[in-house]
Amino acid sequence: MSLGSRFFKKKHPIDSPDESTSNFSSSYKGGLKGFLIRGAGWSVFARITTTGLSFVISILLARLFSVKDYGGYQYIMGWSALLNVPAGLGLAEVITREVASSSGDNRLDRVEGIVKFSYISVLVSSFTIAAIVALIITAYPGREWELFPYFLLSLLFLPIQSCLGVSGAIQTGQKKIVLGSLPLLVNFSLFAGTLVTIWAFIPVNDLKIDSIIRIKIICAIVALALALVLAYRSLKLKEITTDYKPTIEAVTWLKAGLSLVLMAEMHTINNQADILMLGISAGSENVGIYHAATRLAFLLNFALAAVLVPMKPLISEFFASGQMERLQALVTRTTRLVFTITLLIALVYIVFGNKLLTLLYNPQYASGATALSILTVAQLFNVGMGPVAAILVMTGNEKVAAVGVMISTGINVSLNALLIPRFGIQGAAFATGTSFVVWNTLLMWETRRRLRLHPTIFGKLF
Repeated sequence: MSLGSRFFKKKHPIDSPDESTSNFSSSYKGGLKGFLIRGAGWSVFARITTTGLSFVISILLARLFSVKDYGGYQYIMGWSALLNVPAGLGLAEVITREVASSSGDNRLDRVEGIVKFSYISVLVSSFTIAAIVALIITAYPGREWELFPYFLLSLLFLPIQSCLGVSGAIQTGQKKIVLGSLPLLVNFSLFAGTLVTIWAFIPVNDLKIDSIIRIKIICAIVALALALVLAYRSLKLKEITTDYKPTIEAVTWLKAGLSLVLMAEMHTINNQADILMLGISAGSENVGIYHAATRLAFLLNFALAAVLVPMKPLISEFFASGQMERLQALVTRTTRLVFTITLLIALVYIVFGNKLLTLLYNPQYASGATALSILTVAQLFNVGMGPVAAILVMTGNEKVAAVGVMISTGINVSLNALLIPRFGIQGAAFATGTSFVVWNTLLMWETRRRLRLHPTIFGKLF
């Protein structure tokens, strides 16, 4: 028996709705509904855990650092997130899509090809970007900038995070949701545990930004080692040596990835433009206060993000097999459930935002309550529009999604530049919230026009 028949013996064909539905039920205990429930259940657990740990980390850092140093650290992490997107070449979504479809068709030559090509490509791009940026900022005349050495140190994140993204995408494409998110859980747990130890035993005045960055890098390396082992054991690439040669479609994958890079970069700018422009125009202290508000607002997106993990390969399969009614039902029910959960949290933020910031961080951060309310309304609108970006990407319309993000990013950057000097963190919140509304509205209309899907909470009613 060949490796292909052994490894993918539970093939899930997508040639027709009836055959797909039948074989899915026999291949996965509980059928489609069971897979989605289990995948969403674990994803919700992982999302809640990582979000909770992220809050613990942000609260500990805010209490250990001064407001200015906390803002400086988050400013550096914002630049790191911005650089990490091009380093990954947009291949994560391509990997998920290719592994899911090729595994279902028993095309292990394509699976091996996309995996090996992706690891090599992201390593080359990560080290290249890190070297170029290091040379640029080293030659920059303003080397007295106090955050300069910390920024250089943070460049080490690029190859680590890029390879973590590839490993996670491989597991997601194989519908191994638990294995895909396990390294991330380990990473957050190690970092949070280390910070708790520091908080308990090291005086606050002895804590330095570079020490925290080094600890964060070590935790990420441990997580990457685990991710590589899991991917190796899952794919068993060492046994694929005799039956075929790997199929590598470098041009096709890179072209698809470039569209996704553009969209992801624009999306990251939408998420980081306020932090970065506040750091440039208003200083690290305002960044610290604003970041505390954004951490709370980020919670509003956790339910949608958790459910999207098992949904993505299903969106691709349903679309490829022409099961549009099932896809519509899946999207509508999921969007309504997620919106209900998000609305309850949003009401708490709007009413008790000031007290929450004071309780969780300290009274210095309470001035971010207005910004929190603005971001809350925008995130609620985002959830109500449905998973429009994921739908477009997983159905091969990533270029459309990229155009929408470009438009909203232009609005975001322009409004931040206009409003931050006059209104500070409230202006940043309004600019970012407006960009979210524009982006999701555009993608919603394109989803309806191109796919005849109604992704919002209203379903086919609107």
